[in-house]
Amino acid sequence: MPDTMQPAPLPSLYQLRVVVHGVSPLIWRRLLIPADATIAGLHAVLQIAFGWNSDHLHRFVVHGREYGIAYLGGRSFGDDPRRVRLGDLGLRPTERFTCHYDFSAGWCHDLRVKRILAAEPGRHLPVCTGGRRAGPSEDCGGVRAFLESTQPHHVLTATIRGRDPGHAPGRRRRHPVRRTPRRTRRLAPAARRGPVRPADGEPGPGPFTLTRDALAPDTLGLQLQEAKDVLAAVQDTVVEHQVTTALSSVVARTAETQAGTRTAGAS
Repeated sequence: MPDTMQPAPLPSLYQLRVVVHGVSPLIWRRLLIPADATIAGLHAVLQIAFGWNSDHLHRFVVHGREYGIAYLGGRSFGDDPRRVRLGDLGLRPTERFTCHYDFSAGWCHDLRVKRILAAEPGRHLPVCTGGRRAGPSEDCGGVRAFLESTQPHHVLTATIRGRDPGHAPGRRRRHPVRRTPRRTRRLAPAARRGPVRPADGEPGPGPFTLTRDALAPDTLGLQLQEAKDVLAAVQDTVVEHQVTTALSSVVARTAETQAGTRTAGAS
C-alpha cells in the first residue's frame, strides 16, 4: 500500500453513503462500518445491504488502487483483502471510492465517506442506519435492463435523446431568440378540418406547399385536442377508403362470377 495512507485512529467508525450508480430514483444505504473492518468484510456488508449473493466477481477502487477477493480465472490483486482494513486506506470525510460488481452487467456502487466517528462501546456493528428502495436483482442484466423492466418510458426518452445530435453529450441545443406567443384561442370547427393550414390562417382552395420556415406553432395552430381530432379524422378517412376499396373488389368479383354463370347457361 502507498506510504501516503494515514491509518484512522482505532477504534473509530466510518459512516458511508452507498448509492447504486446510474439508477434513478436513487437506491442507497447509509452504513456504519468499523475502521478495523477488512475489504473482504466490506464486500460482504454491501452484498447483504442490497440483497445480493456474492455470485459474481468484484473489485474496489480506492485512490486509484484496486482491492478485492481473487478467484480462480478472475482478476488478481496485490493485497490480501482479509488483511487490508478500512482504516488503513487513508480515507477522509467527503472522499469517494467505488465497488464494481459483476463485470458483464456493470454494476457499480458509489461509496462516500460522510463522517468518521468515535466508536460507541457495546454497539452492534456493522449496521445499516438508513436507505431508500429495494436493491435490484443482481442477475437482471445491469442498470439498463433494470430500468427497462421498471421504467421503460425513461429508457425510451434517453434512447431518443441519444440518437438526436442536438442531445449529444457536452453539447447544448441552441434555441432561437425569437419566441412565439402561446396560443390561447381555440380555432373554430371549420378551421380545424385540415391537418395543416396556410400561413395566412385561411383554408386554401387546393393543395399548397408548406415550407420548413412555416413550421411553427403559430403556423400550424394545433393544440393537443386539435391534434387528436386531426388524427381521428385521418384514421376515419383511411378506414373509409379501405372499406370502399374492399367492397368495390367484392362487387367486381361478384359481377364477373354472375356474368360467367349466365354465359355458361346460354351455351
